[in-house]
Amino acid sequence: MEGKQTDISSKHAIAVGRYAPQKGFDRLIAAWAIVAQKHPDWTLDIYGEGELQTVLQQQIDELGLHENCILHHTVSNIADKYCMSSIFVLSSRYEGLPLVLGEAMAYGVAPVAFTCPCGPRDMITDGVNGLLVEDGNIEQLANRIGYLIEHEDIRKQLGEKAHQRAKDFTMEAISLQWKALFEELMSTK
Repeated sequence: MEGKQTDISSKHAIAVGRYAPQKGFDRLIAAWAIVAQKHPDWTLDIYGEGELQTVLQQQIDELGLHENCILHHTVSNIADKYCMSSIFVLSSRYEGLPLVLGEAMAYGVAPVAFTCPCGPRDMITDGVNGLLVEDGNIEQLANRIGYLIEHEDIRKQLGEKAHQRAKDFTMEAISLQWKALFEELMSTK
């Protein structure tokens, strides 16, 4: 991942995950309908597979978003897709530690995420390395995406800080934390 990063200048937002209720893509598509009214030159690319693909495609069609909100199958080169994107959106209803968020941040993609239980708040500091949105607030999600679209300098700054923050979640960084914990526990005996 080191060295490979987006330049934040493309007019693409990205979301990645299973087409399942947990991932909240129905909420993201509703928010994108608001975004697209003001920014029709931007595209939302959603990568995934799953049971809700047909339902999500119907929602896209009903909202007239078929040209700027596109469902894609999973791809083996997702890193290339992150690098072709300027904004990453996590619309999940719940998460553990969202790996796709960490991946997007590692590639310098400016993240926007709902404050769903667990996950995003552990990785994103609002306004520092991404933007957090009240869980389920579709209008606020649309506004925050629009804000990043309209402020390329902020997108770039958040993307750079996200890239730095993602380093805290590498295997090496986590291993050092475990090692320090074990050493501390051993020294208290």
